[in-house]
Amino acid sequence: MTSTARRRKPAVVAPKRATQLVAAIEDRIERDQLPQGAVLGTETQLMAQYNVSRETLRKAVRELEGHGVAVMRRGGGGGGGGLSVAAPASQTAVRAIATHLEFSSIGWAEIVEARALIDVRAAELASRSVDAASLARLRQLSDELDHGSQTVHDIARRHLALPSAIAESGGNPVVQLFTQALNQWTVDILPTELGTAALRDREMRRVNDILRSLVDAIANGDTPGAGQAARAFAERSLQVSHLLEDRRQRASIDEWLTTARGGSDAKLAQRIALVIARDLASRDWPSDRLGDEAGLIQRFGISRAVLREAIRLLELHGILRPQRGRGGGLMIGRPNAEHTIASAKRYLRRAKLRPIDYLTVRDTLESGAIHLAIERADDRAMAALQASGVLIAEADDSEVIALAIDWHGQLSGLGRNRALSLLLRILFALTEEPQASLPAEIAQTLRDRHLRLSQTVSARDEAAAQKVAQEHIGWLRHVLDIGLGSLSATPESRPAAAAVAAS
Repeated sequence: MTSTARRRKPAVVAPKRATQLVAAIEDRIERDQLPQGAVLGTETQLMAQYNVSRETLRKAVRELEGHGVAVMRRGGGGGGGGLSVAAPASQTAVRAIATHLEFSSIGWAEIVEARALIDVRAAELASRSVDAASLARLRQLSDELDHGSQTVHDIARRHLALPSAIAESGGNPVVQLFTQALNQWTVDILPTELGTAALRDREMRRVNDILRSLVDAIANGDTPGAGQAARAFAERSLQVSHLLEDRRQRASIDEWLTTARGGSDAKLAQRIALVIARDLASRDWPSDRLGDEAGLIQRFGISRAVLREAIRLLELHGILRPQRGRGGGLMIGRPNAEHTIASAKRYLRRAKLRPIDYLTVRDTLESGAIHLAIERADDRAMAALQASGVLIAEADDSEVIALAIDWHGQLSGLGRNRALSLLLRILFALTEEPQASLPAEIAQTLRDRHLRLSQTVSARDEAAAQKVAQEHIGWLRHVLDIGLGSLSATPESRPAAAAVAAS
């Protein structure tokens, strides 16, 4: 039996006081919509407000700083000191997803493929639920498409504002988060030029026409038309992405870096971190130390504060790790998604996420993952997926869910789209393994369903695989009538259902 199959069920443990304090402060920032820089209180004030010890508060502050949510500044209450908001959890999650995708050197085509799935579902949701205020906003953004600055960045911001507003009008927090994150990646990576002015203007007019037709379909409640327009937007974006990828590959790092000049220190630190990550990726992540601080400051012409913020970002995403002792320093690693997934999970679990929100996006993304796996995976990978299905079919009741979650993670990687795989991993992280025994009939359904999924996907029978996947989502919706406690910040009384949702 594999080590995965022997995974131990977690015991029910009450959250530590510092962890509870972190959650309370994050909730306050989101609930009160506190802006960046808002002071939550001095150390003394916070200890009194939350009735915690200095040690507990400092543990919580270290965790909040690690999350990128808040930072403790010294200086006392009258001198600008105290715990201040670095960013609301929603912004932290958006930035974490975008940054991980950037640091992982993901290409334009992968982003466009992933966002096409999200954009189509967002348009369909909006066509069924848009209210008068949201529609007025969409009309306003549509009218602004032909006006304003004609730089590539400003045109892109106008184009991306509409999908963001459409996602918001649909009311699904997962769709909103993923849309904003993929938009942020696009703005961060976008080159300053796109071929000739004539090419830029021609592409702008084509996209403007598509987006206006999208708004019209949503206004008319035309769900098929909204989906069709969103797909047309994705197809146009994919064609443009080839030009953008070529432009990015040809641009030197130093040339690309200059686009950050004139912005804030935070923006410059983000760009410096990305330049360092690109440089390390081009050298296949060497097992070595990063250069010394003085040399990096001189190379980039930046302050020590900007460099240290860039290094903090690289550490959060696993690219650098401090090592003490002889031969230590900032050691080079590879990007990992732990910080990204944790940030997204924290936000979504406090965003009033309903089971239908989770399953709607899960359905959309896994349908895309099945299509890409059948199209791109080689025979060896398909055989491994089928073997995993057999392992689930033969597993004990206590092992089924852990193996099923691993199976879905395996499927998400077969289509060679790292953006899509990351978004699915975030969804799976929202759920937990059961803290109660799994009913035998549910375990057997999971065995049968995953075996059939494995067989149909590995046989490259997409129609059959999609049918089984739809049956599975429908069954999960029925199961979740008993509650999906682990999607919220305060787990409810029946956590076993939440684990089933991940499988």
